[in-house]
Amino acid sequence: MELMQRWLQDCGASATPAPGGADMQGHDMPGHQMPGAGTGDMTALQNAQGAEAGRLFLTQMIEHHRGAMTMQEMLDK
Repeated sequence: MELMQRWLQDCGASATPAPGGADMQGHDMPGHQMPGAGTGDMTALQNAQGAEAGRLFLTQMIEHHRGAMTMQEMLDK
């Protein structure tokens, strides 16, 4: 996640998801859904081009990995 955030900073883009960012559909776990992999996210990424596609990919992957870490923490309890 840190590497992807640095890539965004190197390109002058914000590592903060856009308002209404990660759509919480997809990659379900009972009672929880992983961000960054929902239908709206994938559609936005598919329709993006150039630098915007790169920015969306990185911000979505950061949120996706944060969700994975949260899920792992829940499993460790």
